[in-house]
Amino acid sequence: MKKFLVILMIVAGLFLNPVKIKAQVEVTQFPVFEAEIIEVIEQGEKEVAGQVAPFQLLKLNLIQTNDQTTSYQLEHGGFPTAFLQEYRAGDQVFINFYQPLSELSQAEIINSSQANITGYATYHSLGLIAFLFVVVVIIATGAKGIKSLLSLVLSFVVIFKIVLPLLLANVDPVLVISVMAVFHYSTYFLFKSWF
Repeated sequence: MKKFLVILMIVAGLFLNPVKIKAQVEVTQFPVFEAEIIEVIEQGEKEVAGQVAPFQLLKLNLIQTNDQTTSYQLEHGGFPTAFLQEYRAGDQVFINFYQPLSELSQAEIINSSQANITGYATYHSLGLIAFLFVVVVIIATGAKGIKSLLSLVLSFVVIFKIVLPLLLANVDPVLVISVMAVFHYSTYFLFKSWF
């Protein structure tokens, strides 16, 4: 049993170290900010390329990474489309700026860029749903539910912190999956014998 634990610790030590990935292609990053729509200044339709296009002129407060708030006006829509999502005052959204990150400050990027709304900022409600899920699982299944949730968290950590970075670093997929399977089953049997 001691030999098994030593081997397990060595394997875990090898694979739980962070893996640094070097991008093969330079990726252009675009700043994305959370924003709250303060008011709908104007809403209607305009003619674009001989077609009627719905649009909204929105006033937003951008919530930047340093907790500063910047006011910004954005024309949403204004191009021929089958469906345009209409936003209301109070909606939380994500704004994507076209100007790539560069030596400009965030304020310069915001003032010199075009932007669009990428969608609603839903992570507040997703956190509540995740919390309710955990509570319901624990109430419904008790100790087994706690073990299952711990297994779920461990699986996510293994996949997103170990397997995917190794695969993105061009490590042989068969080797990665084989080693992860051995690691998974050894920890499974270890926990099964303890509990």
